[in-house]
Amino acid sequence: MNPLQWVAAAWRRRVTPPDAQGEYTTGWLPRLVRDEVARRLAGKTGTLLDAGCGEGLLFGGVCRAAAGLDIVGIDPWEAILRRSTKRIEDNGYGRVRLARADAMALPFRDGTFDYVACANVALNLPDKAAIAAMLAEAVRVARPGGYVFVDFRNRLNPLIRVGYMLAPLHDPELKVLVNSYRPDEVAGMFPAGSLSGLSLTGLGMGLGMLSPVIFAEAVKR
Repeated sequence: MNPLQWVAAAWRRRVTPPDAQGEYTTGWLPRLVRDEVARRLAGKTGTLLDAGCGEGLLFGGVCRAAAGLDIVGIDPWEAILRRSTKRIEDNGYGRVRLARADAMALPFRDGTFDYVACANVALNLPDKAAIAAMLAEAVRVARPGGYVFVDFRNRLNPLIRVGYMLAPLHDPELKVLVNSYRPDEVAGMFPAGSLSGLSLTGLGMGLGMLSPVIFAEAVKR
C-alpha cells in the first residue's frame, strides 16, 4: 500500500458510518449525497426508485426519514444486488424490493414513480451522453410533478479535480471512471422541455458552487 492509499483508506474509515464499513460506495461525499436525498424525502409518501442502488446504503436513511415510502432499488450487477438483499433482510426494510436493471434502460412504464434518485451514479458513467441517457429514463419514469434527484462531482472544486486525477493511485479497488462536471454543464444533460423546475445546490464545505458536490433537484413537467 503506497502512502496515498494509506491516507485515503484511513480517511474513508474515519468518515464512514459503522453500517457501511467495508462497502465500496463509502466515504464522505457518497454519505453526504445519501443524507441529502433522505433529508429531501423526509415525511414523504408514495414511491421511490433508487436507480443504481448498489449495496443499498441509501435505504436506511430514507426508511428512517420517510417510513411511508415504497422503494424499488435497481442495479445491473447481480453480485452487488446480493449485498443489497442482505442489507434489506438484516435491517428489516420491509417496503424495499429489488430488481436487476440498467438505469439507462429502465423496465418501468412512464410515470411510475413519485421520486427517482440517482445517487452517486453520474460520477461513474463514462461521459455526458451516458448521463443524459440515464436522466432521460429517470424523468420518463417519474410522474408529472414528480421529483428526480441526481448528484455530480464539481470540477470547479480543485480538490475534486486533483483527487480524481490521482484516483488510480489512491484507490486500488477502482474499476470504473470517476468524472466531474462544471455547474453550467449540468442543466444541459436533462432532456429538453421535460422539466418544470431545476435547482442546483452545492453540498459540503459551505462553498456554494465551489462545493465538491452539485446536487440537482428536477421537477417533471
